[in-house]
Amino acid sequence: MKRIVTYILAMLLCIVGLAGCSTASNGSASASDKILFCLSSSSDVFLGTLVNGAQEYANTNQIELTVEDGQSSIETQVSQIKNAKAQGYTAIICNMIDTDTALQIMAAADGLPIVFINRSPKEKLLKENQYIYVGSDESISGALQAEYLANYFKEKGLTSVNAVLMEGEKGHPGATSRTEAVKAGLKEAGIDVTYVFDDTADWSQDKAKSMFQTFLKTKCDFDCIISNNDTMALGVIEACKEKGIDLTDIPVVGIDGIQDACIAIQNKIMNFTVLQSATGQGKAAIEAAVALSNDKSIDNIEYASENKYIWVPFEGISSDNVSSYLN
Repeated sequence: MKRIVTYILAMLLCIVGLAGCSTASNGSASASDKILFCLSSSSDVFLGTLVNGAQEYANTNQIELTVEDGQSSIETQVSQIKNAKAQGYTAIICNMIDTDTALQIMAAADGLPIVFINRSPKEKLLKENQYIYVGSDESISGALQAEYLANYFKEKGLTSVNAVLMEGEKGHPGATSRTEAVKAGLKEAGIDVTYVFDDTADWSQDKAKSMFQTFLKTKCDFDCIISNNDTMALGVIEACKEKGIDLTDIPVVGIDGIQDACIAIQNKIMNFTVLQSATGQGKAAIEAAVALSNDKSIDNIEYASENKYIWVPFEGISSDNVSSYLN
C-alpha cells in the first residue's frame, strides 16, 4: 500500500511539472527575462506615461526592466543598445530618436529581438517575431479629429472654414499620418478648409505657444485649432488666453488624451482629444518583449497582427465621456 501511495505521489508531481513546463512554453515571463527600454527622451509627457505603463506591468509581473534615456542623442541611444547583449538583456524595447536609424539599431542589438514602440521603422525592416512594432494606427487619430470637427461645423451650418494646424516633428511618420488623415477626413466630409496656419512645433507646448503668438500678430481669423498632439494644443490655448481671445466658439482638438487635455475638456477650454493609450502600449511592449525573449510568437497578444505589429486602439474623448478618463 505504501508503495502504491508513493507511486501516485510521484505521478502527481510529474503532472504538476508538465503543467509548469506547459505554462512557460506559452511565452510567460521567466526568471531570466531582462528587458532594456531605450527611450528617445524623458522630457516628453506622453513618453513618460508610456514608460510608467511599461514599468507598472513589469513590476506586477516580476519582470526585470531597465529604462535608459537617450537624451535625444542618436549616438547615446545606439551605444546603450550596443551594450545590451553583454549586459545580459534578452530583448530591447526601443523608442527611436530618428526612424532612419532603424538598421543601425538592429545592427547594434547584435541579434537581440527588438520591440520598436511609438516610432515605427519602415515596414520592410520589420521581421516576424524578431523586429516588431507596438503603437497605434496614427491615421485613425486624425480621422477621429476630422469626424468631430465635421459634425461640429455641420451643426453650425458651416461648410467653409479657416483652420489652424499645428504639426509635430517634421518628417515624423506619426505627425505625417495624423495630418494627412485629418485633412482627408474634413475634405471627404464636405468641409472646405483654408489652412491659415500650418507649421511644425516639434510636439512642444512652449514652441507652439511662441509660434502662435507670432501668428496672432497677423490678426487673421480662424474657426478651429487642430493639433497633432495635446501639448501643442495647450500651448496655442495659452497664447490665445494671454491675448484675451475667446475660444468658446472655436473648437480645439488634440491627440494623446493626456491629463491636462482631459482637464481642459472638462473645463470647456478644449473640445476634443484622441487617447493614444500610452499605458496600453507600454503593457503590450513588455508582453511582446517577454514573448520574444523566450523565442515565442506575439500572435497571442491582444491586438497583434501578422506577428509584426501590435495595434493599440485610439479612443475619442469629448465632454460627453471625459469623466471616464480623469485620474
